[in-house]
Amino acid sequence: MADIIRVRGEHGRYFVPSSKGPVLVDICACRGNGWCGCEDFAFRHLPAWQRGEPGPHRCKHIAAARDFELDDAVRVWNLAHPQQEEGRMSKYEVLEMRVAGLARQVQLLREEQAELRRAEAGDRLVLLEWCRINGLTVAEAMGPERNRAIRALRDSLSAARVGRLFGISGRQVRKVVASS
Repeated sequence: MADIIRVRGEHGRYFVPSSKGPVLVDICACRGNGWCGCEDFAFRHLPAWQRGEPGPHRCKHIAAARDFELDDAVRVWNLAHPQQEEGRMSKYEVLEMRVAGLARQVQLLREEQAELRRAEAGDRLVLLEWCRINGLTVAEAMGPERNRAIRALRDSLSAARVGRLFGISGRQVRKVVASS
C-alpha cells in the first residue's frame, strides 16, 4: 500500500487507508501485536488479544503497516550495506544483521516492560478508585472484601490483570467470579 503515511515523530504509528477513510495503526502497541482504530480490530481482534487467546490478533491494516515498516527497513539496510554479490551476504553482514536483530529484541522487551508497568499502575488506580467509591481501604479490599473486589474489578479488567493486582492467577479470578 503506497498510501500509508508515517506519523511524524511517533515511531511505529501510521495512517493506513481504509474503505471508511484512513485509520491510525500502532504496530508496537499491545506488546508488539499492534493496535488499529478500525472496527474489525476493536470488535474482533482486540477482545481476543485481551482474553489472552494464542496467535497474532491483527486486522489487515496492522498487517499492511508492518509490511510497510519491514519494506522500509530492508530498503534502508540495503542502501547502507550493499551486498558483495547479488543474493549473497558476507559473514560480517550476517553477524551484523543478527546483532541488529538482537538489539531490536532487547528494545522490544524494554518497551513491553515499560508498557506492563504503565498498565499495572493504571490497574492500581482502578483498584484505588473502586475502594474510594465503596468506602474501603486497600487493605480491606485485599483482605475480607477480596472476592467482592475481584468480582467488581473483573467487569473492567481482564482476569490476568485482576490476578496480578491480587497476586493470583487468571484462572483463580475466573473461579471467584463464577462462584458469585
